[in-house]
Amino acid sequence: MKTSTEIIKERRSIYPRMFSDAPVQRDELEKALETARWAPTHKLTQPWRFQVFMGESKEPLLHVLEAWTKARPTTPEVIQKKITKLHDNFRVSGAVIAIVMKRDDGERIPYFEELSATACAVQNFWLSLKSFGLAGYWSTGSGTNSEEVRAFLEIEEKDEHLGWFYIGKTEVELPEPQNRKGVEEYVIWR
Repeated sequence: MKTSTEIIKERRSIYPRMFSDAPVQRDELEKALETARWAPTHKLTQPWRFQVFMGESKEPLLHVLEAWTKARPTTPEVIQKKITKLHDNFRVSGAVIAIVMKRDDGERIPYFEELSATACAVQNFWLSLKSFGLAGYWSTGSGTNSEEVRAFLEIEEKDEHLGWFYIGKTEVELPEPQNRKGVEEYVIWR
């Protein structure tokens, strides 16, 4: 059995282009998402929210993101390239998850604490994916927190859409870890 340190060191961003054709099973995804609830959260506000798009439910989302992309001020070539990538990502992903931070109604907790708790929930979920043969990638592109996306996701004004999490099956070898700073470079002992 692997230690938690080994599991953490093995976490990687696995891009949709690396996903296999194998389908993602809802029960596996539910079990992985269940781990999010154990993230640290001040006053138990549990601000994380996940909207899961699988199968046919991905189509309306894809149309919203495609329209948002087409409305960007850039060249037709850039727009087409982005739309092609968007379609490719949706086609190979067994699920696309909207990551949302739901602010505490009474705003008892500072914004950055709610944001941090949501990121911790995503990390818990992300770390658990491998045990189900799943992989993922957190992207903040394609209309993240735009008015169009917020309206589609029915996000309240004080809440935040923090991006998309693409999920798929993969059999690829994990890429070697990129060179990370050593502890001595980011810790000061006093």
